[in-house]
Amino acid sequence: MRTQDYSKGEIITNEGDPSDSAYFLKSGSVEVLVRMPEGERVVGQHSAGDFFGEMGLILEAPRMATVRALTDVVVEVYDLESFEKEVIDAAARRSAYLPNLFERMRLLCGLLRESMSFDAEGAIEEPGFHGVEMPFLPTGTPFGADGSDMQPGAERQVGVRLKSRRPLDGSGRSVDLDIRKFPFYIGRTSQSKILVENDFYIDDAKPHKVSRGHCSIEQRANGFFVRDRFSSLGTTVNGQVIGKSARNFIAPLETGENELILGDDADRCSFVLEVS
Repeated sequence: MRTQDYSKGEIITNEGDPSDSAYFLKSGSVEVLVRMPEGERVVGQHSAGDFFGEMGLILEAPRMATVRALTDVVVEVYDLESFEKEVIDAAARRSAYLPNLFERMRLLCGLLRESMSFDAEGAIEEPGFHGVEMPFLPTGTPFGADGSDMQPGAERQVGVRLKSRRPLDGSGRSVDLDIRKFPFYIGRTSQSKILVENDFYIDDAKPHKVSRGHCSIEQRANGFFVRDRFSSLGTTVNGQVIGKSARNFIAPLETGENELILGDDADRCSFVLEVS
């Protein structure tokens, strides 16, 4: 393993290049881009504490995406031997990596479910999933409030604010926070810190309405969206149900106020997402 610094704007990996290393982001943030017929598209972000690039290394597949530094960053770079020895075989590093791996499993389960649904209905093509690194929106799904993708030079929306509609958990606790890190993971408080890691935990008594890894708020192109993380009871965004019982796992957020409900009880766990 070696440590390497990248300046803001520098390319860390290039789509199509051989995958000979995995990365652990020690500080800073990066964006993930893929080449599309209309040009490069931002499809996700990673922040400090995330691993990326390891699936291409494990599968001996070319890079599925380009990763570019959004800020000055410091990464740990692993070849296959050091990844096995210093991450998989080392308890502390393995504990940091496993939540990343399990999160990808949730995403892949959702993508597989979407693909089966679309194929059965024959209405539209399978999701535009170009590899194992990052999830993509299904083909034909509008993204932003105006249904458009970001064009070169366009400004991105700057943030999301999460506010509870009513006190949570019967405890009188209310929520009002700015979200600046994406993806932003929401889920139920549990004893496990390996199976799932969240940015916002909700105490939810039995019978549970909120899953350990329930949903995420993500940024892509010129907008934001909510992804259900293969939760038990689904997620509702502006009246649209997403999750295992629905047709897909994602719903775009509109500029302004959006309603977010976790599970099937709006009175128990509902929020307003303000997109600016």
